[in-house]
Amino acid sequence: MHPLKLGDIQIDRVVELDRWVFPAKKLFPNITTDILAACQEWLDERFVDFNNAQLILGVHSFLIRAPKKTILVDTCNGNHRHRPSIRTRHQLNTRYYTNLLDTGVRPEDIDIVLTTHLHPDHCGWNTRLVNHEWVPTFPKAKYLINKVELEEIESFVVARRKKGEVNDITEMYNDSVLPIITSGQLQLFDTRQNTRCCLCQDVHVESTPGHSTGHVAIRVNGGGRKAVITGDAIHHPIQFNALNLANASDSNPLLATETRTRLIRECIDTNTIILGTHFAGPTACTISSTSSQLKFNWLTE
Repeated sequence: MHPLKLGDIQIDRVVELDRWVFPAKKLFPNITTDILAACQEWLDERFVDFNNAQLILGVHSFLIRAPKKTILVDTCNGNHRHRPSIRTRHQLNTRYYTNLLDTGVRPEDIDIVLTTHLHPDHCGWNTRLVNHEWVPTFPKAKYLINKVELEEIESFVVARRKKGEVNDITEMYNDSVLPIITSGQLQLFDTRQNTRCCLCQDVHVESTPGHSTGHVAIRVNGGGRKAVITGDAIHHPIQFNALNLANASDSNPLLATETRTRLIRECIDTNTIILGTHFAGPTACTISSTSSQLKFNWLTE
């Protein structure tokens, strides 16, 4: 994805993993062979490995450079993390940090780190390992997290600690969340009080529950153009023409389907740019309707 310009706002994709491959049934337990076969008409090998029934995702952040704020949305898996539950994010050693620097932005330039939800592949680079200690990667940033999201994760961690359990969520809390609380950089917002929160002029956070209770998406408006960063409200393009495909990690599959359906229908035939947080390259698209299905118009290669 090339940098997108929306008036005086620029959005860049900062890549951690350009290909993150999952068996289709593991990602979407209710997928059928008919759904997978049907998408051959409108998806290609960048998104689906048809021979092996696998779906291809990406893992990346979106860097928003607005006139008065520089905002990083989601911080991927992170390097050197102990993630026993999903081995494809365990002990990674990627070029993410270098890829961020290649945009011309330094960690100290980031004003806001916004987490769409507290899953391990969305907040790992909140911190980095320095002298065997997890420290905030972005020393001057405020880390914004939905209060309801933090409360649920902390309750989960407390319950697992009592049982002596270690999993990806407990490890994520220890290495990617607790250090920003300790540093005093955490700032909470609460979508139970306000379903739409302003980060800066023309950049807003919007409640999109279902994948997790406190999940949010980001709306960007500028220069007469609109974009939406989906987070995990939408995981893969296959869901556009199969709205009922529930992700294995959805906390409330029915609500997630309602949210996904609303987001998609709001974008049809509007030229709203959809920035899928897990869409493999080219990542950015608009969608238009045909007589039988939605058509993807990929913006950049």
